[in-house]
Formats: sequence, C-alpha cells, structure tokens
Amino acid sequence: ELCQNDDVFASRFRLRLIGNVDEQVKKEISALSALSQRTEFVGYLSHDEVIVEYRKASMFLLLMNQSHNAAGHIPGKFFEYLAVGKPVLALGDKQGDVARILSETGTGRVLGYNEIEGLSPFFDSFTASLSASNSDAVKNYSREKLTEKLVSILNHM
Repeated sequence: ELCQNDDVFASRFRLRLIGNVDEQVKKEISALSALSQRTEFVGYLSHDEVIVEYRKASMFLLLMNQSHNAAGHIPGKFFEYLAVGKPVLALGDKQGDVARILSETGTGRVLGYNEIEGLSPFFDSFTASLSASNSDAVKNYSREKLTEKLVSILNHM
C-alpha cells in the first residue's frame, strides 16, 4: 500500500529477502505488483556473505512466527541485526522478548502481526529512531556480554 500510495517511498523502497523463502510467501508477493517490482529473492548465502549484506541494508525486517511460544523466542539473526546497528522492524508479538529488547535499546519496533497502520509512521521515523538508540544497551546483547552472563550463571550453580 505504501508503494502504491507514496511515490517517494516507492522510489526508495527495496525488499531483499535472503535465505530460503516459502513458496507461498513468494506467490503472495508476486501477486502485489507494487511490491513484487521492488523485491529480490537472493537465496542462500554463507554466513560471511550474509554479514556483508547486513552492512548494506538500511534497516532490517524481522518476521516472527505466530505461535504459542513466540513471546519467548528470539531468533539468532536478531542479535546480528543489533550488532550491525541499523533499525529493526519486527512483525510479531508486541509483548515478547524481541519487543522488550528493541524498546530497551531504542533500535526498532515490533508491530503486531496484522498492524498495517503502524508501518507508515515507522518508515517515516526510522532514521530518527536509529540516532536515538542506546549503544550501551545494545552492547549488553553482544555475543561477548551474553556469554559472560551465561558463564556467571553456570559458575553460581
């Protein structure tokens, strides 16, 4: 809808999906001409190649599963997104751990699975949200800091 209704947004918007994408998702995207013209399915890349692609991105889209345990599920790639330091738009459980971390770090926002009305304001403000991120809070989610926390927990058992 944004691509259809906002020429400036449409001229700048590109969606690159890296990895294995479900065929049904591909069909749904291809049925939307304004979106399909701006979408690239990259396919599988090695981890090193993915990191290079992360650095090229303007922002990240994190699509979370809609399941009974979604609130406590944090995909591994989410921590890589945080480390790169670009805004994250997640679609999923607004009360879950990903939402809490994004709020704590100021690095993005979670919209509900069907919360379409929140997309436009997010895109309008994502540059400002990045500059307001809390880099110290982001560091708490680095591999090093999380490993330190795990070691501390294991040492106190």
